[in-house]
Formats: sequence, structure tokens, C-alpha cells
Amino acid sequence: MAETKHGKYIVTDLNKTPDALGTRVYCLHGGVFEGAPYVDCAWFWPRSQEVVVVDEAHTHDFGEVVTFFGSNPDDPTDLCGEIEFWLGDEPNTLTKSCVIFVPKGVRHCPLILKKVALPGFEWVTPTCCGLHPLSRQARPWVQIQSAAMKIDSCFVVFTIPKSTGHLFHHLDLAV
Repeated sequence: MAETKHGKYIVTDLNKTPDALGTRVYCLHGGVFEGAPYVDCAWFWPRSQEVVVVDEAHTHDFGEVVTFFGSNPDDPTDLCGEIEFWLGDEPNTLTKSCVIFVPKGVRHCPLILKKVALPGFEWVTPTCCGLHPLSRQARPWVQIQSAAMKIDSCFVVFTIPKSTGHLFHHLDLAV
């Protein structure tokens, strides 16, 4: 979308292909737009089995905001499922839509989807003004499944390449 002077900064070419974990809608970073912060957003779709999204605890040299939102139109605080998110050495069971602040240097994860009854959305960004350490690296999108999924339930999650303790790679869209 570049019909206006600043239209190039409005990204509408989003990923629609689900994988085994959900649908990573977009990952914005300095490789997409110079000076852009790291922002990751994704959907998790309903499923009957538990899914480990991030299997290893890790830390960052910056703070991070991690959010999870359910999709119940009658109750936006309803997470529409259950997520286990570790902070420090303690598991936290999430059943309400929430905003999580992870301070610089605090171990976090694993991240486990225990139940997903309706779609849920996840959005992650650092709290600092700098770029995510992987912002300038090209990362391939790992497509595990290409079948369309009916959208009637979901959740979303941030991820970084396996070498940094996460399960799947960022999607870099050329703009």
C-alpha cells in the first residue's frame, strides 16, 4: 500500500497460511523497514491436544511485552483457552486475556497451549527503543501445512529461530 507519501508503512500483505502451531500473521523488524522495532503477531487455532510453542526458557538483554487475547465477542477478557507461560522458574496458568511484562534478563518460557476453544491472538514487542537482535537477519518461513482452516477459534505467539530456543522461524515479507 504505497498510494500516499507514507502508505509504504501500512502493511496489508499478511501471511494467511497456517502451520502446525497457528498462523504467524506478520513479523515486523528493521529488515522490513529501517528503524522498525521488532513486533511479532500470530493466531492460535482451536485444537484438542496440548501444543508446546516455545520449549526452552531464555532471557533477553531487553524487556519484552507479550500479550494474549481471546476472541469471545461477549467477553473480551475470556482467553478462550488455557496457556501455561513461565516467568522465572514458575509456571503461570493464563485463562484471561492479558498483557505480560517480561523485564530485561528475566527467564521466560516454556509457552504451552493447554487448551484452545476459540481463536486467540498473540502480539509481542520489546520495551526498548532498539531493534531485536535478529532484526537484520533473513529468516525463512517454515511452512508445515498449507490447508485452509476455518476461523472460529485462536491464539498467537512470538518466535525466534530454534538456535535461540524457539520452535519456528520468522516470516520476512518483502515490502
